[in-house]
Amino acid sequence: MKIYTVWKMILLVLLGVSALMVYPVVASMTETSDVDTAITHARNDLERLMQATRQTGAQVDTVSLRAKASFPALDTEEEQQKFLRKFGIPVWQQDVKDSIYSYTGEKKDGTIQLKIHVSFSSDKGVKKNNSDLSMEVTGEEKQVTEMEQELHTYLKSNGIRSELLQIMSCVRGFYSGKLKNDLQIEKTSRILAELNGKIVESLTEETIQSTSAYSPLLSTMIRTNHQPMNVQVATHYSQYQNRTTITVGTPIITAEYY
Repeated sequence: MKIYTVWKMILLVLLGVSALMVYPVVASMTETSDVDTAITHARNDLERLMQATRQTGAQVDTVSLRAKASFPALDTEEEQQKFLRKFGIPVWQQDVKDSIYSYTGEKKDGTIQLKIHVSFSSDKGVKKNNSDLSMEVTGEEKQVTEMEQELHTYLKSNGIRSELLQIMSCVRGFYSGKLKNDLQIEKTSRILAELNGKIVESLTEETIQSTSAYSPLLSTMIRTNHQPMNVQVATHYSQYQNRTTITVGTPIITAEYY
């Protein structure tokens, strides 16, 4: 396995899983808001992250909007297949485990990529089964409007309700070559200053700098160690590509590293 792939896997564990396992996302998108408002909030957050990233001199590479939602169970295979067909995915990868049927698929429309994961629970011993959807739309910074429209289309067409919806925004940028650790920290500090962010915790490894913080300018929030948090900034040097990546996400980083 290549070194950069190993670091990618480590970073995903360090930056994302721990926060989500401690507390669920508590979004400012309340139950009274609709899906349109939830998507608008996520779009505004993404714009703020892009602006803050550009202020550091980074070149924005990709941006993403990731939606997670639960919805009532679809008990029959006919209902499930009808739901899956709405995404226009040419080929689905199926996995069955413990009465849960999972489907994963992706497609590209130009440079916009859509990744979908859907799971249907069919446990007869459970009074109320739910279905779960994870959808990530990734593209270039100039395609944010199209990405927003695509997210809106799929969520609305599938009847996803806003109170069961979480949307996360993420920006990946880069600097040519290897930045020294103190310069990586300086870039992170600049982003947090742009967001009026207050540091909650930091992590420093040989090739990784990561910081979790809280910004009053962003619309989502989780709690970690009993403190509010809604933005993560991470820098990582890729020897394979000879560049330093900077990734900014709210409330956590969801993009993979490379």
